[in-house]
Amino acid sequence: MRKVFACTFVGLMALASLVPAAVRAGGSQGSFSEQRIRFARGAHSATLRGRVSQNRAILYKVGAKRGQTMTLMLDADSKTRFDLSGPKDSDGQTMVSDVGEDWSGVLPDDGDYKILVYTWDRGVSVPFTLSVKIE
Repeated sequence: MRKVFACTFVGLMALASLVPAAVRAGGSQGSFSEQRIRFARGAHSATLRGRVSQNRAILYKVGAKRGQTMTLMLDADSKTRFDLSGPKDSDGQTMVSDVGEDWSGVLPDDGDYKILVYTWDRGVSVPFTLSVKIE
């Protein structure tokens, strides 16, 4: 019985570490959906529209190469934010955190970058538009 409990506890702790801190802060019911960003052939940007609530965030993944410039533009209410994590960032670690509007920077590594869009607004579903550009 102890062995089963210990294995269950370790498994649950490992699973909890995978949930980004911003979503966990929204409460025990917090979760996120995950979506891959794919640019149209020949395009370097994409515009994404969605809705987030305090208990439901969206995690976007986009592939990029070291030395490219990424520009993110978020159009939403003042409580809607995004975090950006790089391919080498460990769980819960971010390159950029709690950004409410625009960010641009040169990427340090090859691989998948993660953009977590979330809101601190309680009890409402908030619409947003996120523009992602990589050159």
